[in-house]
Amino acid sequence: MASLTLPETWPRELMREQLLRWTPMHHTTVSEASIGGVVQATDSLGGPLWQCAFGDVDIRGGAIEAAWDALMWRLKGAKTPVLVPCTKNRLWQPWPTIGGQVVRRLDQIPFEDGSGYDDGAWNSQHVIVVTVSEAVPARAMRLRVTSERAGPLREGQRFSVDHPLYGRRMYGIGRVHGIFGSDDVEIEIHRPLFAGLAAGDGLDFDAPGVVMRLFDEESSAYDMRRMRFGQVSPVLVEAF
Repeated sequence: MASLTLPETWPRELMREQLLRWTPMHHTTVSEASIGGVVQATDSLGGPLWQCAFGDVDIRGGAIEAAWDALMWRLKGAKTPVLVPCTKNRLWQPWPTIGGQVVRRLDQIPFEDGSGYDDGAWNSQHVIVVTVSEAVPARAMRLRVTSERAGPLREGQRFSVDHPLYGRRMYGIGRVHGIFGSDDVEIEIHRPLFAGLAAGDGLDFDAPGVVMRLFDEESSAYDMRRMRFGQVSPVLVEAF
């Protein structure tokens, strides 16, 4: 399976949807798009793949509509992958509490003396710092993790891992099994790991996302019945 190299990120200015649905598609994997632009999906990896549906994306306005058209041209219909951020239930992520305040931005994290950098630079790459406590092999569905700086880990939270071969993949916590200490828990994820993880590897809860592509060209086209509203409803599926 070929490695994916730094696909572009779905532009945040085009994340103007009125509805958003992330769904694990069980027993499915993605094939190349057919001549008609349809992507077939079957599961050969033993776990569900993500589908993301943006409902009624507002692209009214010349600049926004032009940006949408340009993105569709770059994605070449359903053939080119794109990194899609998962913004659903962002407030449910395990944001840490520091000094009695829930922290969601790096510039809110002070040094031990309460100061920050003079130039405003960040002192860490992630707000939420959760690492793997013990090495796990590919296909594992239970991970022992350490919360170095995080709120409680709960069912339904999502994180991403950048796998060298498979690119950026997203996993959901299905269950928190036990507490081994104040910062050490075991979690069960909703699908098997695509690749093994070493002790100390980080899990990205700050900005989870996954490599995807358009499920078909029709879903991203203008709805002629609602053209005056300037809305599109694209559907994307996890890509390989």
